[in-house]
Amino acid sequence: MEGNRTNSNKLHFGIYNHVLTVDNDKLVTRKLIVLKDGKLPVAFTNFDMFAGGSGTPLKHLDSNDGPQYLYVCKFLNYVFFEKYSITKLTDITAEMLISFLKGYGSCTLPNDDENTSRSKSSVNRCVNYVLSFVHELERQNHKTKVDWKKIYRKVKKISTKARRVITEEQLAFEIRYKENVNEIFRDITEEAFQIIMQVIIDRHTNILMLAALGAFAGLRPSEACNVRREEYGGIFFELFGDEIYNIEIDLTKEVRLRSDDVPVGGIKKHRRQKVYPAFLAEFRTLYEIYMDFIEGRKFETDYGPLTTNQYGKAYTYNAYLREFKKVICEAREIMIHSDNPSTQLYGHMLYTHSLTPHIFRHWFTVKLVQFGEQLPTIMKYRGDRSPESANTYLQNKSELIKQLDSVEDEIWSYNTWRVNKIYGQSNPENQESSTTE
Repeated sequence: MEGNRTNSNKLHFGIYNHVLTVDNDKLVTRKLIVLKDGKLPVAFTNFDMFAGGSGTPLKHLDSNDGPQYLYVCKFLNYVFFEKYSITKLTDITAEMLISFLKGYGSCTLPNDDENTSRSKSSVNRCVNYVLSFVHELERQNHKTKVDWKKIYRKVKKISTKARRVITEEQLAFEIRYKENVNEIFRDITEEAFQIIMQVIIDRHTNILMLAALGAFAGLRPSEACNVRREEYGGIFFELFGDEIYNIEIDLTKEVRLRSDDVPVGGIKKHRRQKVYPAFLAEFRTLYEIYMDFIEGRKFETDYGPLTTNQYGKAYTYNAYLREFKKVICEAREIMIHSDNPSTQLYGHMLYTHSLTPHIFRHWFTVKLVQFGEQLPTIMKYRGDRSPESANTYLQNKSELIKQLDSVEDEIWSYNTWRVNKIYGQSNPENQESSTTE
Protein backbone atom coordinates (compact mmCIF):
# COMPACT_ATOMS: atom_id res chain seq x y z
CA MET A 1 0.00 0.00 0.00
CA GLU A 2 1.37 3.37 -0.96
CA GLY A 3 -0.23 6.47 0.43
CA ASN A 4 -0.49 9.93 -1.04
CA ARG A 5 0.65 12.83 1.13
CA THR A 6 -2.27 14.91 -0.07
CA ASN A 7 -5.22 14.80 2.32
CA SER A 8 -3.69 11.84 4.13
CA ASN A 9 -6.07 12.22 7.08
CA LYS A 10 -9.31 12.52 5.12
CA LEU A 11 -10.97 11.37 1.91
CA HIS A 12 -8.47 11.34 -0.94
CA PHE A 13 -7.19 9.30 -3.86
CA GLY A 14 -4.20 7.04 -3.30
CA ILE A 15 -2.39 4.08 -4.80
CA TYR A 16 -2.87 0.43 -3.94
CA ASN A 17 0.04 -1.80 -4.90
CA HIS A 18 -1.13 -5.26 -5.91
CA VAL A 19 1.87 -7.62 -5.93
CA LEU A 20 1.87 -10.66 -8.22
CA THR A 21 4.33 -13.54 -8.51
CA VAL A 22 5.03 -14.68 -12.09
CA ASP A 23 7.34 -17.42 -13.38
CA ASN A 24 7.57 -18.77 -9.81
CA ASP A 25 9.92 -16.10 -8.43
CA LYS A 26 9.51 -12.77 -10.25
CA LEU A 27 7.58 -10.07 -8.43
CA VAL A 28 5.38 -7.74 -10.47
CA THR A 29 3.55 -4.74 -9.01
CA ARG A 30 0.29 -3.52 -10.48
CA LYS A 31 -0.89 -0.13 -9.27
CA LEU A 32 -4.57 0.64 -8.71
CA ILE A 33 -6.07 4.04 -7.93
CA VAL A 34 -8.31 3.80 -4.88
CA LEU A 35 -10.35 6.15 -2.75
CA LYS A 36 -9.05 6.29 0.80
CA ASP A 37 -10.46 7.51 4.08
CA GLY A 38 -7.32 8.35 6.00
CA LYS A 39 -4.98 5.44 5.33
CA LEU A 40 -7.69 2.88 4.62
CA PRO A 41 -8.97 2.20 1.09
CA VAL A 42 -12.75 2.45 0.99
CA ALA A 43 -13.39 2.01 -2.74
CA PHE A 44 -11.56 0.85 -5.85
CA THR A 45 -11.85 2.98 -8.99
CA ASN A 46 -11.23 2.31 -12.66
CA PHE A 47 -9.24 5.53 -13.03
CA ASP A 48 -5.97 3.60 -13.41
CA MET A 49 -7.13 2.36 -16.83
CA PHE A 50 -6.64 5.90 -18.15
CA ALA A 51 -3.19 6.42 -16.56
CA GLY A 52 -1.21 4.40 -19.16
CA GLY A 53 1.84 6.52 -19.75
CA SER A 54 4.18 3.90 -21.22
CA GLY A 55 4.21 5.56 -24.65
CA THR A 56 3.81 2.21 -26.37
CA PRO A 57 1.06 -0.42 -26.45
CA LEU A 58 3.67 -3.13 -25.91
CA LYS A 59 4.85 -3.88 -22.37
CA HIS A 60 6.62 -6.94 -21.05
CA LEU A 61 4.42 -9.16 -18.90
CA ASP A 62 6.65 -8.87 -15.83
CA SER A 63 7.35 -5.13 -16.10
CA ASN A 64 6.18 -2.99 -13.19
CA ASP A 65 3.81 -0.06 -13.58
CA GLY A 66 5.47 3.33 -13.83
CA PRO A 67 5.37 6.51 -11.73
CA GLN A 68 2.50 8.13 -13.63
CA TYR A 69 -0.02 7.09 -10.98
CA LEU A 70 1.55 9.40 -8.40
CA TYR A 71 1.14 12.41 -10.68
CA VAL A 72 -2.39 11.43 -11.66
CA CYS A 73 -3.43 10.97 -8.01
CA LYS A 74 -2.04 14.38 -7.15
CA PHE A 75 -4.10 15.90 -9.95
CA LEU A 76 -7.24 13.99 -8.95
CA ASN A 77 -6.97 15.15 -5.35
CA TYR A 78 -6.52 18.72 -6.58
CA VAL A 79 -9.67 18.76 -8.72
CA PHE A 80 -11.89 16.58 -6.51
CA PHE A 81 -10.98 17.72 -2.99
CA GLU A 82 -8.43 20.53 -2.68
CA LYS A 83 -9.00 23.40 -5.13
CA TYR A 84 -12.20 22.31 -6.86
CA SER A 85 -15.03 19.99 -5.90
CA ILE A 86 -15.91 18.10 -9.06
CA THR A 87 -17.90 14.89 -8.67
CA LYS A 88 -16.95 13.08 -11.88
CA LEU A 89 -13.96 12.95 -14.23
CA THR A 90 -15.87 14.42 -17.16
CA ASP A 91 -16.20 17.72 -15.24
CA ILE A 92 -12.48 18.45 -15.75
CA THR A 93 -11.88 21.77 -17.54
CA ALA A 94 -8.90 23.45 -19.21
CA GLU A 95 -8.74 25.96 -16.36
CA MET A 96 -8.32 23.13 -13.85
CA LEU A 97 -5.52 21.57 -15.86
CA ILE A 98 -3.69 24.87 -16.28
CA SER A 99 -4.11 25.80 -12.62
CA PHE A 100 -2.78 22.45 -11.42
CA LEU A 101 0.20 22.30 -13.79
CA LYS A 102 1.24 25.87 -13.02
CA GLY A 103 0.88 25.21 -9.29
CA TYR A 104 2.90 22.01 -9.57
CA GLY A 105 5.75 23.82 -11.29
CA SER A 106 5.79 26.85 -8.99
CA CYS A 107 5.34 24.65 -5.87
CA THR A 108 2.18 26.45 -4.78
CA LEU A 109 -0.18 23.48 -4.51
CA PRO A 110 -2.19 23.16 -1.25
CA ASN A 111 0.28 20.77 0.41
CA ASP A 112 3.45 22.56 -0.75
CA ASP A 113 5.52 24.74 1.57
CA GLU A 114 8.54 27.03 1.33
CA ASN A 115 10.89 24.04 1.24
CA THR A 116 9.17 22.36 -1.71
CA SER A 117 11.11 22.30 -4.98
CA ARG A 118 10.70 20.35 -8.21
CA SER A 119 13.15 19.73 -11.01
CA LYS A 120 12.48 20.56 -14.63
CA SER A 121 12.26 16.86 -15.48
CA SER A 122 9.71 16.26 -12.72
CA VAL A 123 7.53 19.10 -14.01
CA ASN A 124 7.81 17.76 -17.57
CA ARG A 125 6.77 14.30 -16.40
CA CYS A 126 3.80 15.74 -14.55
CA VAL A 127 2.65 17.66 -17.63
CA ASN A 128 2.98 14.62 -19.88
CA TYR A 129 1.32 12.14 -17.52
CA VAL A 130 -1.60 14.36 -16.50
CA LEU A 131 -2.40 15.49 -20.04
CA SER A 132 -2.06 11.91 -21.30
CA PHE A 133 -4.51 10.83 -18.59
CA VAL A 134 -7.16 13.29 -19.82
CA HIS A 135 -6.45 12.46 -23.47
CA GLU A 136 -6.94 8.75 -22.75
CA LEU A 137 -10.13 9.51 -20.88
CA GLU A 138 -11.54 11.21 -23.98
CA ARG A 139 -10.15 8.57 -26.32
CA GLN A 140 -12.25 6.04 -24.45
CA ASN A 141 -15.38 8.10 -25.17
CA HIS A 142 -15.59 9.98 -21.87
CA LYS A 143 -15.92 13.55 -23.11
CA THR A 144 -14.60 16.17 -20.69
CA LYS A 145 -15.19 19.93 -20.57
CA VAL A 146 -11.60 20.69 -21.60
CA ASP A 147 -11.20 23.30 -24.34
CA TRP A 148 -7.99 21.99 -25.87
CA LYS A 149 -7.37 25.29 -27.70
CA LYS A 150 -6.54 26.71 -24.27
CA ILE A 151 -4.05 23.90 -23.66
CA TYR A 152 -2.23 23.69 -27.00
CA ARG A 153 -1.32 26.10 -29.76
CA LYS A 154 0.05 25.24 -33.20
CA VAL A 155 3.49 26.59 -34.05
CA LYS A 156 5.17 26.44 -37.45
CA LYS A 157 8.85 25.54 -37.45
CA ILE A 158 11.46 24.89 -40.10
CA SER A 159 12.71 21.32 -39.94
CA THR A 160 16.31 21.09 -41.14
CA LYS A 161 16.02 17.32 -41.22
CA ALA A 162 12.83 17.23 -43.31
CA ARG A 163 13.82 20.42 -45.18
CA ARG A 164 10.35 21.83 -44.93
CA VAL A 165 8.04 23.80 -42.66
CA ILE A 166 6.29 21.63 -40.10
CA THR A 167 3.52 22.35 -37.61
CA GLU A 168 3.97 21.38 -33.97
CA GLU A 169 1.69 21.55 -30.96
CA GLN A 170 3.07 23.39 -27.94
CA LEU A 171 1.57 24.33 -24.60
CA ALA A 172 -0.44 27.52 -24.91
CA PHE A 173 0.52 28.64 -21.39
CA GLU A 174 3.73 29.11 -19.46
CA ILE A 175 4.83 26.96 -16.52
CA ARG A 176 7.54 28.29 -14.23
CA TYR A 177 9.31 25.76 -12.05
CA LYS A 178 11.10 26.16 -8.74
CA GLU A 179 14.18 23.99 -8.45
CA ASN A 180 16.88 23.94 -5.82
CA VAL A 181 19.82 22.29 -7.60
CA ASN A 182 21.93 22.26 -4.44
CA GLU A 183 19.31 20.58 -2.32
CA ILE A 184 21.03 17.16 -2.27
CA PHE A 185 24.28 18.53 -0.85
CA ARG A 186 24.85 18.70 2.89
CA ASP A 187 28.14 18.95 4.72
CA ILE A 188 29.60 15.70 6.05
CA THR A 189 33.12 15.24 7.30
CA GLU A 190 35.04 12.11 6.44
CA GLU A 191 35.20 11.29 10.13
CA ALA A 192 31.40 11.56 10.39
CA PHE A 193 31.06 8.99 7.62
CA GLN A 194 33.57 6.71 9.36
CA ILE A 195 31.68 7.01 12.64
CA ILE A 196 28.37 6.08 11.01
CA MET A 197 29.98 3.04 9.38
CA GLN A 198 31.68 2.03 12.62
CA VAL A 199 28.42 2.21 14.58
CA ILE A 200 26.85 -0.07 11.99
CA ILE A 201 29.75 -2.53 12.15
CA ASP A 202 29.80 -2.69 15.94
CA ARG A 203 26.16 -2.33 16.93
CA HIS A 204 23.94 -2.77 13.86
CA THR A 205 25.78 -5.40 11.86
CA ASN A 206 22.48 -6.72 10.53
CA ILE A 207 22.32 -3.78 8.07
CA LEU A 208 26.05 -3.71 7.28
CA MET A 209 25.70 -5.00 3.72
CA LEU A 210 22.84 -2.61 3.00
CA ALA A 211 25.16 0.26 3.91
CA ALA A 212 28.13 -1.23 2.04
CA LEU A 213 26.10 -1.75 -1.13
CA GLY A 214 25.15 1.93 -1.05
CA ALA A 215 28.55 3.35 -0.11
CA PHE A 216 30.77 1.19 -2.33
CA ALA A 217 28.48 0.00 -5.15
CA GLY A 218 26.16 3.02 -5.39
CA LEU A 219 22.93 1.06 -4.90
CA ARG A 220 19.73 2.76 -3.90
CA PRO A 221 18.53 1.63 -0.43
CA SER A 222 15.55 -0.28 -1.84
CA GLU A 223 17.81 -1.96 -4.41
CA ALA A 224 20.18 -3.11 -1.68
CA CYS A 225 17.24 -4.87 -0.01
CA ASN A 226 16.77 -6.92 -3.21
CA VAL A 227 20.24 -8.51 -3.16
CA ARG A 228 20.46 -12.25 -2.58
CA ARG A 229 23.25 -14.32 -1.09
CA GLU A 230 26.31 -15.33 -3.07
CA GLU A 231 25.22 -18.98 -3.29
CA TYR A 232 21.90 -17.81 -4.76
CA GLY A 233 23.62 -15.79 -7.47
CA GLY A 234 23.08 -12.42 -5.85
CA ILE A 235 26.76 -11.45 -5.62
CA PHE A 236 29.62 -12.60 -7.85
CA PHE A 237 33.25 -12.40 -6.73
CA GLU A 238 36.05 -12.75 -9.29
CA LEU A 239 39.49 -13.43 -7.86
CA PHE A 240 42.95 -14.11 -9.24
CA GLY A 241 44.62 -16.03 -6.46
CA ASP A 242 43.82 -14.00 -3.36
CA GLU A 243 43.43 -10.78 -5.34
CA ILE A 244 39.89 -9.55 -5.91
CA TYR A 245 39.48 -7.84 -9.27
CA ASN A 246 35.72 -7.71 -9.80
CA ILE A 247 32.49 -7.88 -7.79
CA GLU A 248 29.07 -7.79 -9.44
CA ILE A 249 25.62 -7.45 -7.92
CA ASP A 250 22.65 -9.10 -9.65
CA LEU A 251 19.81 -6.59 -9.99
CA THR A 252 18.46 -7.98 -13.25
CA LYS A 253 15.00 -8.67 -11.85
CA GLU A 254 12.89 -8.27 -8.73
CA VAL A 255 12.41 -11.72 -7.26
CA ARG A 256 10.32 -13.10 -4.45
CA LEU A 257 12.39 -12.74 -1.27
CA ARG A 258 9.84 -13.39 1.48
CA SER A 259 7.34 -16.17 2.12
CA ASP A 260 4.72 -13.58 3.11
CA ASP A 261 5.20 -11.75 -0.24
CA VAL A 262 5.82 -8.42 1.48
CA PRO A 263 7.71 -6.25 -1.07
CA VAL A 264 11.20 -5.30 0.12
CA GLY A 265 11.55 -2.34 -2.24
CA GLY A 266 11.95 -1.66 -5.92
CA ILE A 267 14.79 -1.81 -8.43
CA LYS A 268 14.79 1.40 -10.44
CA LYS A 269 17.00 0.05 -13.23
CA HIS A 270 17.43 -3.66 -13.78
CA ARG A 271 21.12 -4.41 -14.28
CA ARG A 272 24.25 -6.20 -13.16
CA GLN A 273 26.03 -3.61 -11.04
CA LYS A 274 29.80 -3.66 -10.58
CA VAL A 275 31.40 -2.47 -7.36
CA TYR A 276 33.59 0.55 -8.12
CA PRO A 277 37.21 -0.69 -8.51
CA ALA A 278 38.69 1.59 -5.84
CA PHE A 279 36.32 0.09 -3.26
CA LEU A 280 36.74 -3.62 -4.02
CA ALA A 281 38.96 -4.37 -1.02
CA GLU A 282 36.79 -2.42 1.41
CA PHE A 283 33.61 -4.07 0.14
CA ARG A 284 35.13 -7.53 0.47
CA THR A 285 36.28 -6.76 4.02
CA LEU A 286 32.79 -5.69 5.07
CA TYR A 287 31.26 -8.67 3.32
CA GLU A 288 33.47 -11.05 5.31
CA ILE A 289 32.60 -9.27 8.57
CA TYR A 290 28.91 -9.59 7.74
CA MET A 291 29.12 -13.26 6.72
CA ASP A 292 30.86 -14.08 10.01
CA PHE A 293 28.07 -12.24 11.81
CA ILE A 294 25.22 -14.17 10.15
CA GLU A 295 26.90 -17.59 10.22
CA GLY A 296 24.44 -20.10 11.66
CA ARG A 297 21.52 -17.67 11.65
CA LYS A 298 18.28 -18.89 10.13
CA PHE A 299 16.96 -17.47 6.88
CA GLU A 300 14.29 -18.42 4.36
CA THR A 301 16.21 -20.91 2.24
CA ASP A 302 13.64 -20.86 -0.56
CA TYR A 303 14.55 -17.25 -1.33
CA GLY A 304 18.10 -16.59 -0.11
CA PRO A 305 17.98 -12.91 0.94
CA LEU A 306 21.36 -11.44 1.87
CA THR A 307 20.06 -9.18 4.64
CA THR A 308 17.48 -10.61 7.03
CA ASN A 309 15.63 -9.61 10.18
CA GLN A 310 15.51 -11.56 13.44
CA TYR A 311 12.90 -13.89 11.94
CA GLY A 312 15.04 -14.79 8.93
CA LYS A 313 12.94 -12.77 6.49
CA ALA A 314 14.38 -10.30 3.99
CA TYR A 315 14.81 -6.73 5.20
CA THR A 316 12.36 -4.24 3.72
CA TYR A 317 13.25 -0.65 2.91
CA ASN A 318 11.03 0.63 5.74
CA ALA A 319 12.75 -1.69 8.25
CA TYR A 320 16.13 -0.50 6.96
CA LEU A 321 15.08 3.12 7.43
CA ARG A 322 13.99 2.46 11.03
CA GLU A 323 17.27 0.73 11.87
CA PHE A 324 19.28 3.49 10.20
CA LYS A 325 17.58 6.12 12.36
CA LYS A 326 18.80 4.22 15.42
CA VAL A 327 22.32 4.30 13.96
CA ILE A 328 22.17 8.08 13.54
CA CYS A 329 20.95 8.59 17.12
CA GLU A 330 24.01 6.69 18.38
CA ALA A 331 26.47 8.17 15.88
CA ARG A 332 25.61 11.79 16.65
CA GLU A 333 26.41 11.23 20.34
CA ILE A 334 29.90 10.11 19.31
CA MET A 335 30.32 12.97 16.84
CA ILE A 336 29.64 15.73 19.36
CA HIS A 337 32.52 14.41 21.49
CA SER A 338 34.96 14.35 18.56
CA ASP A 339 38.18 16.36 18.63
CA ASN A 340 37.32 17.59 15.14
CA PRO A 341 35.23 20.81 15.28
CA SER A 342 33.54 20.14 11.93
CA THR A 343 32.50 16.68 13.09
CA GLN A 344 31.16 18.15 16.35
CA LEU A 345 29.12 20.64 14.32
CA TYR A 346 27.80 17.89 12.07
CA GLY A 347 26.79 15.84 15.10
CA HIS A 348 24.82 18.78 16.48
CA MET A 349 23.16 19.28 13.07
CA LEU A 350 21.86 15.71 13.19
CA TYR A 351 19.67 16.67 16.14
CA THR A 352 17.67 19.02 13.91
CA HIS A 353 18.27 17.57 10.43
CA SER A 354 17.19 14.10 9.35
CA LEU A 355 19.44 11.73 7.45
CA THR A 356 18.38 8.69 5.41
CA PRO A 357 20.28 5.70 3.97
CA HIS A 358 20.55 7.66 0.70
CA ILE A 359 23.58 9.32 2.33
CA PHE A 360 25.66 6.28 1.29
CA ARG A 361 24.77 6.58 -2.40
CA HIS A 362 25.39 10.32 -2.22
CA TRP A 363 28.79 9.78 -0.56
CA PHE A 364 29.62 7.25 -3.28
CA THR A 365 28.75 9.71 -6.05
CA VAL A 366 30.76 12.52 -4.50
CA LYS A 367 33.79 10.22 -4.40
CA LEU A 368 33.41 9.35 -8.09
CA VAL A 369 33.33 13.05 -8.96
CA GLN A 370 36.39 13.68 -6.79
CA PHE A 371 38.17 10.77 -8.49
CA GLY A 372 37.71 12.61 -11.79
CA GLU A 373 35.08 10.34 -13.34
CA GLN A 374 32.96 11.75 -16.15
CA LEU A 375 29.21 11.56 -16.78
CA PRO A 376 28.99 8.16 -18.57
CA THR A 377 31.06 6.42 -15.88
CA ILE A 378 29.14 8.02 -13.01
CA MET A 379 25.83 6.99 -14.61
CA LYS A 380 27.15 3.45 -15.09
CA TYR A 381 28.17 2.96 -11.47
CA ARG A 382 25.05 4.69 -10.11
CA GLY A 383 22.70 2.69 -12.32
CA ASP A 384 21.12 5.85 -13.72
CA ARG A 385 18.65 5.88 -16.59
CA SER A 386 19.05 9.59 -17.29
CA PRO A 387 22.00 11.95 -16.81
CA GLU A 388 20.11 14.47 -14.67
CA SER A 389 21.21 13.31 -11.21
CA ALA A 390 24.84 12.76 -12.16
CA ASN A 391 24.91 16.14 -13.90
CA THR A 392 23.84 17.80 -10.66
CA TYR A 393 26.99 16.50 -9.00
CA LEU A 394 29.20 17.45 -11.95
CA GLN A 395 27.78 20.98 -11.97
CA ASN A 396 29.00 21.26 -8.37
CA LYS A 397 32.33 19.63 -9.22
CA SER A 398 34.44 22.71 -8.54
CA GLU A 399 33.09 22.91 -4.99
CA LEU A 400 33.56 19.20 -4.42
CA ILE A 401 37.14 19.26 -5.69
CA LYS A 402 37.95 22.15 -3.35
CA GLN A 403 36.99 19.89 -0.47
CA LEU A 404 39.85 17.50 -1.21
CA ASP A 405 43.36 18.11 0.10
CA SER A 406 44.69 16.03 -2.80
CA VAL A 407 43.59 13.34 -5.23
CA GLU A 408 45.94 10.96 -7.02
CA ASP A 409 45.81 11.01 -10.82
CA GLU A 410 45.34 7.25 -10.92
CA ILE A 411 42.40 5.42 -9.33
CA TRP A 412 43.53 4.54 -5.85
CA SER A 413 42.22 2.30 -3.12
CA TYR A 414 40.31 4.25 -0.54
CA ASN A 415 42.96 3.90 2.16
CA THR A 416 41.62 6.69 4.38
CA TRP A 417 38.82 4.45 5.59
CA ARG A 418 39.44 1.47 7.85
CA VAL A 419 36.93 -0.61 9.76
CA ASN A 420 38.97 -0.43 12.97
CA LYS A 421 38.65 3.34 13.14
CA ILE A 422 38.48 4.42 16.79
CA TYR A 423 35.36 6.32 17.83
CA GLY A 424 35.70 10.05 18.18
CA GLN A 425 39.34 10.23 17.09
CA SER A 426 40.45 12.11 14.01
CA ASN A 427 43.59 11.23 12.08
CA PRO A 428 45.14 14.42 10.72
CA GLU A 429 47.13 12.47 8.13
CA ASN A 430 44.08 10.78 6.63
CA GLN A 431 41.39 13.33 7.49
CA GLU A 432 39.74 14.92 4.45
CA SER A 433 37.94 18.21 4.56
CA SER A 434 34.17 18.13 4.59
CA THR A 435 32.11 16.89 1.67
CA THR A 436 28.51 17.79 1.15
CA GLU A 437 25.21 16.00 0.96
